[in-house]
Amino acid sequence: MGKVRVPVARIWEKFYPVFFALLAAATAWHLDLVFEDTKVTNQLSSTINVSAILMGFLGTAKAMLLSFNSRQYQAIRANKYLWSMLLSYFSQAMLAALSLCIFSLVLFSVDPSKYKGWNVGPYWSIGPVHVSEALLPIWIGLSTFAFLAFFRILRVIFGLLKAS
Repeated sequence: MGKVRVPVARIWEKFYPVFFALLAAATAWHLDLVFEDTKVTNQLSSTINVSAILMGFLGTAKAMLLSFNSRQYQAIRANKYLWSMLLSYFSQAMLAALSLCIFSLVLFSVDPSKYKGWNVGPYWSIGPVHVSEALLPIWIGLSTFAFLAFFRILRVIFGLLKAS
């Protein structure tokens, strides 16, 4: 049986949210970004609201997707590889928004300054990493991933709507 060749554009489409999320988190880490005490509650509260709205939109978009009946949609649904990839895009976007919401809710509920003595992560040449130093890079990575996964779904949905 022949090997299935996947175009580079499809590979890029599949992994660019993860790539840019890791890049954003690494950049935030490199720049030593931390939450600003006076703005963190508003920032996290807004993030919880936006991620909940994203989850609601994604649920509605998935219901719309299941109701499409165009030829292009039927061809995608008949192709098991494309259909499973499309469903994985939805699940990634939903889980990213849910993870961002839960992470923001935990940060909103806990005072990270009380855990400055907690060391996590690598102990090689840079020394111990404190919990409070890792929170904003993780939040930025999750936010970037959730936004780009949502954007990818928007592009697919609007492409299907345009084609029908």
